[in-house]
Amino acid sequence: MPALKSIYENIFVLQIVSAIAYCHKLHVVHRDLKPENVVFFERQGLVKLTDFGFSNRYRPGEKLSTSCGSLAYSAPEILLGEEYDAPAVDVWSLGECVGQITFFSIFFAVFCQQHTPYHAFI
Repeated sequence: MPALKSIYENIFVLQIVSAIAYCHKLHVVHRDLKPENVVFFERQGLVKLTDFGFSNRYRPGEKLSTSCGSLAYSAPEILLGEEYDAPAVDVWSLGECVGQITFFSIFFAVFCQQHTPYHAFI
């Protein structure tokens, strides 16, 4: 059944990317994208983003400076306390999520002592 699992992974990833793109189109940055904040409805083939507690509206081209989110999924500029481009930090976190979905591993977990692997959710 690996091919079927791969199809579901692709569907899930596409939906997560689409949801983040929609948020960015509305000038909303999530800032805490991680598997714990994505609800997977495997039977229906759907995902939903949750926990917009750290989200914020932004103006394109203006940098944000609030340090927030989960360490294992945070972009380097947030970890360094620098100002950051709002959509870019979601894209970084999205890359971490896709890595977990695909390889069951966090790529840059150096700063994080604990995390919940993607496969615990499906």
